[in-house]
Amino acid sequence: MDLALENRQVLHDFYQSIKRNIRYVHFAFVTGISRFGMISLDSGANNFKDISWMSTFAAICAFTSDELISFFGNRFPDTLKDLKSSKSIAWNAGPKALMAKIHKWYDGYNWLGTDHIYNPFSIINFFDENRFGTFWPLSGQPSHLSALVRANPQGYFNSTLDSYLVAGLMKVDLEAIKPVPMLFHSGYLTIDKKTKKKVFPNGEWTMADAFTFRQPNLEISQNFTTSLFIKDFSLNNEEYLNDITKNFSLAILNKNTDKLVTLLHNLLSSLAPEHHVPSENHYHAVLHAAFVASGIEVLDQTSSALCRSDMTLFLNSKVRVVFELKYCNIDKNASRSKSAAGIRRTEKDKNAETELPGSNFPRH
Repeated sequence: MDLALENRQVLHDFYQSIKRNIRYVHFAFVTGISRFGMISLDSGANNFKDISWMSTFAAICAFTSDELISFFGNRFPDTLKDLKSSKSIAWNAGPKALMAKIHKWYDGYNWLGTDHIYNPFSIINFFDENRFGTFWPLSGQPSHLSALVRANPQGYFNSTLDSYLVAGLMKVDLEAIKPVPMLFHSGYLTIDKKTKKKVFPNGEWTMADAFTFRQPNLEISQNFTTSLFIKDFSLNNEEYLNDITKNFSLAILNKNTDKLVTLLHNLLSSLAPEHHVPSENHYHAVLHAAFVASGIEVLDQTSSALCRSDMTLFLNSKVRVVFELKYCNIDKNASRSKSAAGIRRTEKDKNAETELPGSNFPRH
């Protein structure tokens, strides 16, 4: 935080020097500045105009569908040939099927809830390599986002995306960053649609402009859960964790409870020691990230007429597992004395227990 404030002051002084010489500047266009960077910079050059929310410029920084076909249409035959060779697309797929898959992977961004645009970095790399992959994250993982996720995993993996006031997105504070604006300005969320939200300013109800949010595409949803999860929570390598998460879906579809329990224990035991935090919410976030990384749809805090579940897992549009999560402090000395006193446990119960790093770990 201190470094961020220092850097912001440097930029403030730089723009202030431009302001003093504004008579020599005919036109200046500055890009790559989020709202977090703009705060207090305006006082250095208060003639900035933010174009992020202007419909005229809604598609200025990426490819529209028409532009993608116009610029890359001549590449479709070679791309289809390579994708069919690698079995990344159906053998009988044509340009329409290719566009549909590109749309799923790289489309979805928009700033006003209207025009959808394709990530230009990902599109260029896709046609350069003729393969589907997570290209945009390779351009750089925001270190500040990683730090915020480590400090508040539950908030970032389970951000409330219901509706967010436009004013809240435009007035963000480095000293009090909230998950939704941070994820939006970092590219991990995009606007779904524009709506209205009832607010109560100055003691009177009124309707204010608001947005609902979602993850833009498959590239982002895969990267957000796997990259941040692997980087910030685990000591093990990516291949090991990918193997664990890949098998979650198989265990659930096969109704193999023993396998699922083993995978959960293996996952939690792979966490770095500093990430064994005595908090139910912390482990809730870790499990949420792991399941989403496995391609499983996760709903948190879902309610029914009878109860509310902590986590519900969906596969193939069907409810597969419902979790009630509890964090328990295990007193090892007490456990030993009870065992010595003659409490009987089956061999199956003993084998199901896997010791995890640290004295405290969750039981589910």
